[in-house]
Amino acid sequence: MTGDWTLSAPALLRYWHSDWQCSIDGARAIRIANGDAKTGVASSLNLQKGQAAVCTIVYEDSAPARLTLVNTVTNVLSGTAQAEDFPLSADGRILVDGRSGQPTVTQVEVPAGAYTLAASTLPGYSVSTWSCTNASGQAVNLANSKLSLQSHDDVTCRVHHVDQPVSLTLALDISNSHGGTATPAQHAVSASGPDNIQGVTGSRPVTLAGVRPGVYELQALALPGYQTGKWVCNGG
Repeated sequence: MTGDWTLSAPALLRYWHSDWQCSIDGARAIRIANGDAKTGVASSLNLQKGQAAVCTIVYEDSAPARLTLVNTVTNVLSGTAQAEDFPLSADGRILVDGRSGQPTVTQVEVPAGAYTLAASTLPGYSVSTWSCTNASGQAVNLANSKLSLQSHDDVTCRVHHVDQPVSLTLALDISNSHGGTATPAQHAVSASGPDNIQGVTGSRPVTLAGVRPGVYELQALALPGYQTGKWVCNGG
């Protein structure tokens, strides 16, 4: 029959179960997350007319580990994002995902195994590499954001976001098609806003200058005998 099918698996005492793995018409199996491998939250599978699916779930009698994901944010350049604005995840035997401080990523019981850590970011922010510690505060080894958990482990993994400056370059173009002799190197240009920059074209103060995000007023002095054009900006 076509439509949405609900897949569920009962929670068994001292057992963990995997996410569902479903193969439709013999194709490569797709993963359908349970949402909670401890309690067995139902999952949904959509089938079209004529399709046939085989779905498998695996139970394992192993003691769990505990995993916590934490994000911190530093706003030094007028950024406004908070830790809860960045989704975090650990993908492995089960999928752990949520925002820093939420129950879905705090002291989560997970089956032992390998997990890949990930943190999304936002424009204007950089993200650090992950670091993990055990319950005693000792560092836990990571390889390319991959974490290996054993039964009874209690591990906290942290990542950090920092707001980044934007880049601004100012340049003056002078046309001397009617005998003028002025050059860009003789006349400064400037921008005023959250940060102020000033210099002549090509100089370091106005070339790829790191400034805080915000609104800037661009200025170039009027030159006698020259018509002043409009600013043209690109990028962003």
